[in-house]
Amino acid sequence: MEGRIIDILMILYENNDFVLQEKLCETLRIKPRTLREDLKNYRKIIEEQYGIIIENKNNLGYKLNIINEDKFQLFKDKILKGNSNVNSIPKLQNER
Repeated sequence: MEGRIIDILMILYENNDFVLQEKLCETLRIKPRTLREDLKNYRKIIEEQYGIIIENKNNLGYKLNIINEDKFQLFKDKILKGNSNVNSIPKLQNER
């Protein structure tokens, strides 16, 4: 999985509340459009494979909602251990 989307997920997980789009973009040094596109491109994959929904509310930002704790824990374990199996998510548009 692309490093930036992993960073987004971990920031949202660590904050455990809504994070403003501006704060995410500043932290990751990306533009708002890049953030929105990343979330759009990975939304379905994240939900199905890792049990995560990213909630978006105007004026509040983004929040991570874990809908399947077991799937999320496996994902988190892979990320923290640097397991290469996480790379199975397509990175390029033509791979999706």
